[in-house]
Amino acid sequence: MDDYVAKIEGVGGSVVAPKMPVPGVGYLAYCKDPDGNVFCIMEEDASVE
Repeated sequence: MDDYVAKIEGVGGSVVAPKMPVPGVGYLAYCKDPDGNVFCIMEEDASVE
């Protein structure tokens, strides 16, 4: 996930809500593209508590 956040920021996007744990699922982060559209990225990791 950290690599993708860096790529998003590298093309003019930004992080709206930083990487956060989702227990039993993985990690989630909300980002915004240069046009202002908000989207999320997710990393699967069932061991997250």
